[in-house]
Amino acid sequence: MKETNKAIIFARISSKEQEDGCSIDAQIERAKKYCESRNLEIIKEYRVVESSLKTRKQFNEMIDFIKKQKICINLVCDKVDRLQRSFKELPMLDSLRIDGKIKLHFRAENVVLHKNSDPSEIMGYQFHVMMANNYINALSYNVKRIFEQMRKEGKVTGMAPIGYLNIKGTGRHSSEIIIDSERACLIRRAFEEYSTGLYSIAEMQKKLANWGLKNKKSNKYLCKSQVDKLLKNKFYAGYATYNGEEYKHIYPIIVPLELFEQCERVRQGKHKNYSNSTKREFIFKGLISCAKCGCTITPEIKKGKYVYLRPNPKNGCNCKQINEKVALNTLESVFKDIKFSKEILEKLVPTLKEKFESETNINKQVLSALKADLTRMEYKISSLTDKFVDESITKDIYDIKYKEYLLEKDKINRLISNYALNNTNIEISLEYLLKLACNAFYLFKSSGIDKKRKLIKLVFPNLYLNGQNIDYIMRKPFDMLVKGLNCSQILGRKDSNLRNAWTKTRCLTTWRRPIRQLL
Repeated sequence: MKETNKAIIFARISSKEQEDGCSIDAQIERAKKYCESRNLEIIKEYRVVESSLKTRKQFNEMIDFIKKQKICINLVCDKVDRLQRSFKELPMLDSLRIDGKIKLHFRAENVVLHKNSDPSEIMGYQFHVMMANNYINALSYNVKRIFEQMRKEGKVTGMAPIGYLNIKGTGRHSSEIIIDSERACLIRRAFEEYSTGLYSIAEMQKKLANWGLKNKKSNKYLCKSQVDKLLKNKFYAGYATYNGEEYKHIYPIIVPLELFEQCERVRQGKHKNYSNSTKREFIFKGLISCAKCGCTITPEIKKGKYVYLRPNPKNGCNCKQINEKVALNTLESVFKDIKFSKEILEKLVPTLKEKFESETNINKQVLSALKADLTRMEYKISSLTDKFVDESITKDIYDIKYKEYLLEKDKINRLISNYALNNTNIEISLEYLLKLACNAFYLFKSSGIDKKRKLIKLVFPNLYLNGQNIDYIMRKPFDMLVKGLNCSQILGRKDSNLRNAWTKTRCLTTWRRPIRQLL
């Protein structure tokens, strides 16, 4: 191959952020002076912004250009590490050098390699490649160590999901994660709606679109797969995942863990009211099962306008379909029987408020104590880290105690979350519950399909098709209202009756969330 003075300049940086420290213009300027001093004619310049360890599109374009030339090309670089930082390009470059199609010029190292270069010159070049490769390996190792330490501290190393915002921290490479006030409430609402078991993923996707929830980057409505991923993301409940391993993060929680776990049960089919997507919405979709064989009752339209509840019999069961109106009439008659006089309501609401105000004050005291425990635990973690840095304790002891403290901190955070949730909207929920008892029939009769379904779920945890009839189980305290519980029965023994009927935490968590969804 005929040798010439034709030259190509190759200048590279890994990213735009490197412009200040290793400018392409500076590399080009030095390479031009080098070519001028050796009487090399520059025929092409490559200004490259790409990592030397990933797919090298522009590097490969330059190699293809050199291969097409019928003369020997002088490839000029400012330094060896600007051309390559790994050994994977060596066979390609060596082949071109040995064939006489290329001469490698490295200005900083003062090295020129050609087809007749002696072994010592080649070894020197390979040594510089090795040093560049070692730099990358060391950098990668340090980054992994930093990320590992961040995860131990409960921090995440990537972008937070929708509902959160990544903001720049005080350090050069640090960042913080905060609640996105515009979207977080919609995320919480999505989990609450899905936890009822009344909606499929497709239906949730439509709801989120109606609420106006959009993707942070594309500003488009979430697709079905994105909604599914959102409802599976435990980050909202306080846990991040890295390489399949779960760890507790330190950022604000949008969804209580109990609510997330309820959504998990719905998704896994362990919630009997789970509903598949249909083109039309039905009142009793996913809410009724056969009393004998337990099969699902499926609503369907006949003659274009009549809705029938059709069973899918199991084990030879002879269950038959019924008209939807039969089920509606049954439930409407029950709602008519749920009654509270205005006099009873006026007397009962203040009594219940007084009871709950007392419990709320106790909860506040417990919450204050838990927050103090949390502060002490954070101080212990900080002190432990200081001792490790001062080499007062070994790494093994540090790891054991650090894990122990994190578990205790997680336990305290969960207790705080539970107490905070139990104190939310107690008075509103109670008043709404009692007003619902007074106007249950009219509220049910005048509501649309979506609210009808929520009212049914609130009052009737179980509905069964038994022949041509609908059997039901009522949720407390509605069953007592239908039985005709009067004011004297409740108020006559405040301590026992009120405690049993209203103030149990388990009972509250059963009906408070559906009530908030109806507001």
